[in-house]
Amino acid sequence: MSDLKTGFARWDSSTPQSSLLYTLWQLQKMDEGGADVGNLRKHVQECGLTRRIDLVIVSPLLRTIQTAVGVFGGEDYVDGVDVPPLMVANAGNSEHPAISSLNCPPFLAVETCRERLGAHPCDKRRSITEYRPLFPAIDFSLAIFMQIESDEDILWTAEKREVREEVAARGMRFFDWLWTRKEKEIAIVTHSGFLFDTLEGFGNDCHPSVKKEISKVLANCELRSMVLVDKSGIGHDLSTTNYRPRELDLPSGVAQEKHPEKMGPNSVSFTSFSDMESNTSTTLFPSHRCKTLHLVRHAQGFHNVEGEKNPEAYLSPALFDAHLTPLGWEQVGNLRKHVHECGLTRRIDLVIVSPLLRTMQTAVGVFGGEDYVNGVDVPPLMIANAGSSEHPAISSLNCPPFLAVETCREHLIESDEDILWTTEKREADEELAARGMRFINWLWTRKEKEIVIVTHSGFLFHTLKGFGNDCHPSVKQEIGKHFANCELRSMVLVDRSLIGLDLSTTNYPGKVPCGLDLSSDVAQKKHPEKIGPNSV
Repeated sequence: MSDLKTGFARWDSSTPQSSLLYTLWQLQKMDEGGADVGNLRKHVQECGLTRRIDLVIVSPLLRTIQTAVGVFGGEDYVDGVDVPPLMVANAGNSEHPAISSLNCPPFLAVETCRERLGAHPCDKRRSITEYRPLFPAIDFSLAIFMQIESDEDILWTAEKREVREEVAARGMRFFDWLWTRKEKEIAIVTHSGFLFDTLEGFGNDCHPSVKKEISKVLANCELRSMVLVDKSGIGHDLSTTNYRPRELDLPSGVAQEKHPEKMGPNSVSFTSFSDMESNTSTTLFPSHRCKTLHLVRHAQGFHNVEGEKNPEAYLSPALFDAHLTPLGWEQVGNLRKHVHECGLTRRIDLVIVSPLLRTMQTAVGVFGGEDYVNGVDVPPLMIANAGSSEHPAISSLNCPPFLAVETCREHLIESDEDILWTTEKREADEELAARGMRFINWLWTRKEKEIVIVTHSGFLFHTLKGFGNDCHPSVKQEIGKHFANCELRSMVLVDRSLIGLDLSTTNYPGKVPCGLDLSSDVAQKKHPEKIGPNSV
């Protein structure tokens, strides 16, 4: 989600008195504002953000609408094209050419994300009847609550200025309403006061510098990308990337629990969920302090088949570094088809894999290239018949890099030989969970933002059950439930404590030349002697 303060507008650089007394609230952009919009438009196109936006939500004031269409709209509108323009020429006396609605996301005007209401004429909007001819392709629907509530501006009054607590409450209603939308990546073009009062309520569970980063005042035409997290089950979106096969092969630890009479002396049982705290709220984090992880359990291995029959088989040397079964390779093919169809393969920056045969076969089968062709001047990801797989070689062309990492192995490559595994002792659940947390923290040393991790059921279960204690129990259960073979589950990892130091690739500092245009309320505090008699 990208929060964007509107571009530079006439009242922002004037005195508090003029913002209070200005009678024409339909104030147009100055030349500096157009430059701000053009600079930000160039930035979002260069960083690739425009290709990812599913929806643009905009406050229904002229300055925000002009900013939104200028940054995220199409190119100049050409007469004769059979689609309405986003903005007609010279809308709001802007002296700007018409903007096309081709090749851009849909635009939706939403009343709830308006600037602080009342007293200041610059924060009063036109009637929707006036807006529609100026911005024909924007949805000004009156049909649903939390969007435009009336053709005329019935929310603004000259007598009373909305207090900050009311703005913050309205902002939280707006963020909760976002969960009713199906879109995943949304640009929100709104106002400094609205953003400051709303965002100040977030980040209390983070390092103070992270909270400060979330809520600091936005400059004109500044863009800041955030990740909105539903900890309370408000939203009910189905994942477009998650994938779960029908078959559930139990990991060795669970299979042993299922047959306790056959368990060896070194085996341990799973611990249950504990310390579940329900905090029914939405929370927000800077997107550059988040990584998207796509967690995958390996496909069915021969050890799964034999261990389900008899857990003692897990101790058999015959199952050393077990490889995939024919059914496992079929599961790999199904998941490969899914990640291609949902577009996930195009977004992956890195594939991390546990250095066991079954995980590596799964990783290269799902996320690798096509069949390898001899004579191509790149090494294959996997040679033909690797691990007695009877599978053709797999190319490393047109796929992300692969990295084998020892720390994400199953219940128990620091050396050429496996010095971590012993025949005498099985790694305890607590040790496995601690290793998992070290692995998760290590991910913050990586620059990649979207990472696939192909690993094991036990490793995932014991690592993930440490997460979600600040969420609704159903969300915690969703995070920590067992993985089926070849299941994929997408998660967002959040850095609340400054472990990572990644810089944002989408954030944009705003006004050029540098400077922070004060919102009208801040300007009033700066010049109290100029406040008019009707201010509140």
